[in-house]
Amino acid sequence: TATLAYASAGQGRYALLLTGYLSGLHQTSSRSAEVKVSTDVQARRKPGASARVIALATGSHIKNIVQANADKGGVDVFAHTWNPEAGPYIDSAFGASMVLSAHEPLEYQLSGRSYSLSIGRGAALVRAHERARGFPYVSVVALRADFVVMAPSDLSGMGPGHIYFQFTCCVRERDNRPGDAKHLETQ
Repeated sequence: TATLAYASAGQGRYALLLTGYLSGLHQTSSRSAEVKVSTDVQARRKPGASARVIALATGSHIKNIVQANADKGGVDVFAHTWNPEAGPYIDSAFGASMVLSAHEPLEYQLSGRSYSLSIGRGAALVRAHERARGFPYVSVVALRADFVVMAPSDLSGMGPGHIYFQFTCCVRERDNRPGDAKHLETQ
Protein backbone atom coordinates (compact mmCIF):
# COMPACT_ATOMS: atom_id res chain seq x y z
CA THR A 1 0.00 0.00 0.00
CA ALA A 2 1.06 3.60 -0.56
CA THR A 3 2.20 5.91 2.17
CA LEU A 4 0.74 9.31 1.44
CA ALA A 5 2.37 12.39 2.89
CA TYR A 6 0.88 15.88 2.95
CA ALA A 7 3.40 18.64 3.58
CA SER A 8 1.59 21.90 2.84
CA ALA A 9 -1.72 23.46 1.89
CA GLY A 10 -0.60 23.60 -1.75
CA GLN A 11 -1.63 26.98 -3.11
CA GLY A 12 0.67 27.13 -6.13
CA ARG A 13 -0.44 28.03 -9.60
CA TYR A 14 1.57 25.24 -11.24
CA ALA A 15 2.18 21.62 -10.29
CA LEU A 16 5.33 19.57 -10.74
CA LEU A 17 4.67 15.82 -10.83
CA LEU A 18 7.69 13.56 -10.34
CA THR A 19 7.23 9.92 -11.25
CA GLY A 20 8.97 6.60 -11.83
CA TYR A 21 11.80 4.62 -10.35
CA LEU A 22 15.05 6.24 -9.25
CA SER A 23 18.20 4.20 -9.66
CA GLY A 24 21.84 4.54 -8.75
CA LEU A 25 24.10 7.14 -10.34
CA HIS A 26 25.90 4.69 -12.63
CA GLN A 27 23.02 2.34 -13.36
CA THR A 28 19.91 2.56 -15.49
CA SER A 29 16.53 2.28 -13.76
CA SER A 30 15.82 -1.07 -15.42
CA ARG A 31 19.18 -2.56 -14.45
CA SER A 32 18.76 -1.33 -10.88
CA ALA A 33 15.33 -2.98 -10.68
CA GLU A 34 16.73 -6.25 -12.07
CA VAL A 35 19.32 -6.20 -9.28
CA LYS A 36 16.60 -5.46 -6.72
CA VAL A 37 14.68 -8.63 -7.60
CA SER A 38 17.82 -10.74 -8.06
CA THR A 39 18.41 -13.78 -5.86
CA ASP A 40 22.09 -12.85 -5.65
CA VAL A 41 22.53 -11.44 -2.13
CA GLN A 42 25.69 -9.50 -3.10
CA ALA A 43 23.89 -7.81 -6.01
CA ARG A 44 20.93 -6.81 -3.81
CA ARG A 45 22.97 -4.85 -1.28
CA LYS A 46 22.57 -1.44 -3.00
CA PRO A 47 19.38 -1.47 -5.08
CA GLY A 48 17.28 1.54 -5.85
CA ALA A 49 18.00 5.22 -5.58
CA SER A 50 21.29 6.59 -4.39
CA ALA A 51 21.51 9.66 -2.19
CA ARG A 52 23.57 11.34 -4.96
CA VAL A 53 20.83 10.80 -7.56
CA ILE A 54 18.18 12.17 -5.21
CA ALA A 55 20.30 15.20 -4.30
CA LEU A 56 21.22 15.95 -7.93
CA ALA A 57 17.69 15.58 -9.31
CA THR A 58 15.78 17.26 -6.48
CA GLY A 59 18.31 20.08 -6.32
CA SER A 60 17.75 20.80 -10.01
CA HIS A 61 13.95 20.63 -9.60
CA ILE A 62 14.01 23.03 -6.66
CA LYS A 63 16.36 25.56 -8.28
CA ASN A 64 15.19 25.43 -11.89
CA ILE A 65 11.46 24.84 -11.49
CA VAL A 66 10.21 25.64 -7.96
CA GLN A 67 12.39 28.68 -7.22
CA ALA A 68 12.40 29.84 -10.85
CA ASN A 69 8.60 30.15 -10.72
CA ALA A 70 8.14 31.48 -7.19
CA ASP A 71 7.21 34.93 -8.51
CA LYS A 72 4.89 33.51 -11.19
CA GLY A 73 2.34 31.94 -8.87
CA GLY A 74 4.44 29.20 -7.32
CA VAL A 75 4.85 25.48 -7.87
CA ASP A 76 3.39 22.68 -5.77
CA VAL A 77 5.28 19.39 -5.95
CA PHE A 78 3.73 15.92 -6.12
CA ALA A 79 5.54 12.60 -6.41
CA HIS A 80 4.80 8.98 -7.14
CA THR A 81 7.82 6.68 -7.15
CA TRP A 82 8.59 3.00 -6.93
CA ASN A 83 11.13 3.77 -4.19
CA PRO A 84 9.52 3.43 -0.74
CA GLU A 85 12.96 3.43 0.91
CA ALA A 86 13.80 6.80 -0.66
CA GLY A 87 10.42 8.47 -0.09
CA PRO A 88 11.33 10.32 3.12
CA TYR A 89 14.49 11.74 1.51
CA ILE A 90 12.67 12.88 -1.61
CA ASP A 91 9.85 14.47 0.38
CA SER A 92 12.14 16.23 2.86
CA ALA A 93 14.31 17.65 0.06
CA PHE A 94 11.31 19.64 -1.20
CA GLY A 95 10.17 20.79 2.23
CA ALA A 96 6.95 22.83 2.16
CA SER A 97 6.76 22.62 -1.67
CA MET A 98 5.96 18.87 -1.46
CA VAL A 99 2.17 18.69 -1.22
CA LEU A 100 1.40 15.01 -1.66
CA SER A 101 3.45 11.91 -2.41
CA ALA A 102 3.22 8.15 -2.61
CA HIS A 103 6.29 5.92 -2.68
CA GLU A 104 5.27 2.33 -3.34
CA PRO A 105 7.06 -0.97 -3.86
CA LEU A 106 7.61 -1.83 -7.53
CA GLU A 107 4.59 -3.77 -8.79
CA TYR A 108 5.78 -4.69 -12.28
CA GLN A 109 9.19 -5.13 -13.81
CA LEU A 110 10.29 -1.72 -15.06
CA SER A 111 8.81 -1.02 -18.44
CA GLY A 112 6.40 1.31 -20.13
CA ARG A 113 3.68 -0.34 -18.06
CA SER A 114 5.24 0.48 -14.70
CA TYR A 115 6.10 4.04 -15.75
CA SER A 116 2.60 4.65 -17.12
CA LEU A 117 1.14 3.34 -13.88
CA SER A 118 3.37 5.72 -11.89
CA ILE A 119 2.25 8.67 -14.02
CA GLY A 120 -1.40 7.66 -13.57
CA ARG A 121 -1.12 7.34 -9.81
CA GLY A 122 0.75 10.62 -9.58
CA ALA A 123 -1.85 12.37 -11.72
CA ALA A 124 -4.54 11.02 -9.39
CA LEU A 125 -2.73 12.69 -6.46
CA VAL A 126 -2.71 16.01 -8.32
CA ARG A 127 -6.39 15.74 -9.29
CA ALA A 128 -7.41 14.83 -5.73
CA HIS A 129 -5.62 17.91 -4.44
CA GLU A 130 -7.20 20.12 -7.11
CA ARG A 131 -10.64 18.92 -6.01
CA ALA A 132 -9.80 19.49 -2.33
CA ARG A 133 -8.59 23.04 -2.93
CA GLY A 134 -11.46 23.88 -5.28
CA PHE A 135 -9.60 24.95 -8.42
CA PRO A 136 -7.22 23.43 -10.99
CA TYR A 137 -3.58 24.14 -11.66
CA VAL A 138 -2.77 26.25 -14.72
CA SER A 139 -0.29 23.58 -15.86
CA VAL A 140 1.06 20.29 -14.56
CA VAL A 141 4.59 19.38 -15.58
CA ALA A 142 5.32 15.66 -15.32
CA LEU A 143 8.95 14.54 -15.20
CA ARG A 144 10.82 11.41 -14.32
CA ALA A 145 11.88 11.82 -10.71
CA ASP A 146 15.54 11.30 -11.68
CA PHE A 147 15.46 13.83 -14.55
CA VAL A 148 17.94 16.68 -14.02
CA VAL A 149 16.74 20.11 -15.16
CA MET A 150 19.80 22.06 -16.29
CA ALA A 151 18.39 25.59 -16.61
CA PRO A 152 15.53 27.64 -15.16
CA SER A 153 12.17 26.76 -16.71
CA ASP A 154 9.57 29.53 -16.92
CA LEU A 155 6.26 27.68 -16.59
CA SER A 156 4.22 30.80 -17.38
CA GLY A 157 5.17 30.30 -21.04
CA MET A 158 3.51 26.89 -21.06
CA GLY A 159 -0.15 27.73 -21.45
CA PRO A 160 -3.07 25.55 -20.48
CA GLY A 161 -4.67 23.46 -23.17
CA HIS A 162 -1.35 22.34 -24.62
CA ILE A 163 0.72 19.25 -24.08
CA TYR A 164 4.48 19.55 -24.41
CA PHE A 165 6.71 16.55 -25.06
CA GLN A 166 10.45 16.40 -24.80
CA PHE A 167 11.53 14.33 -27.80
CA THR A 168 15.26 14.76 -27.54
CA CYS A 169 15.96 13.16 -24.17
CA CYS A 170 18.28 10.22 -24.51
CA VAL A 171 17.80 10.02 -28.29
CA ARG A 172 20.86 9.60 -30.44
CA GLU A 173 20.79 10.48 -34.13
CA ARG A 174 21.72 6.90 -35.07
CA ASP A 175 18.55 5.76 -33.28
CA ASN A 176 16.35 8.06 -35.37
CA ARG A 177 14.50 5.32 -37.28
CA PRO A 178 11.09 5.29 -38.97
CA GLY A 179 8.42 4.75 -36.31
CA ASP A 180 10.38 6.47 -33.53
CA ALA A 181 8.94 9.62 -31.93
CA LYS A 182 12.00 11.63 -32.99
CA HIS A 183 11.61 10.46 -36.58
CA LEU A 184 7.90 11.30 -36.62
CA GLU A 185 8.57 14.75 -35.20
CA THR A 186 10.97 15.56 -38.06
CA GLN A 187 8.51 14.52 -40.79
